[in-house]
Amino acid sequence: DRAFAQGVDARITYDSGWIAFFSEGFDFLLYALLLLFFCGIYETEYKNGFECIARTSAKGMHALDKSKITLAVIVTAIAFAVFSAVDMIFLLRTYTLPNAEFSFASVSERVMSTPIWCIAAIKYTAGVIMSVLFSVTVCLISRFLKKIYLVIPVGGAVIALLYAVI
Repeated sequence: DRAFAQGVDARITYDSGWIAFFSEGFDFLLYALLLLFFCGIYETEYKNGFECIARTSAKGMHALDKSKITLAVIVTAIAFAVFSAVDMIFLLRTYTLPNAEFSFASVSERVMSTPIWCIAAIKYTAGVIMSVLFSVTVCLISRFLKKIYLVIPVGGAVIALLYAVI
């Protein structure tokens, strides 16, 4: 009603899977998996002394950091895509997602004339960015703390902070 009063063409799609899509919660499993993937990414270099050798070479730690961060970004993007695909398959098998061209006001209390598919794309883009930032943060924590048993609690605290913010 409010959307109509403000001139937004919002049709009713409340009884569809869009509500489930936009209300899905924080993906603890993905973030825990990323934490376990990257918590020890630098520990091997510190254990076997490669870090000392890398520091003395011309591009040493810079090249090592670049390769590890690139690996983290690629693995995180793939993991996010897999987790998102599983979520979408579940939603599509359980619910219907009709009328993606309708305005976002059709599924939300917010009055927005932006199409639902555009908000969904923004949601996935933000999810990828948050996941990549988390993975890079875990890599940097691993670089500076040097031990897995120190990185996991700090990474867990970062997950809790993300959960509280999101």
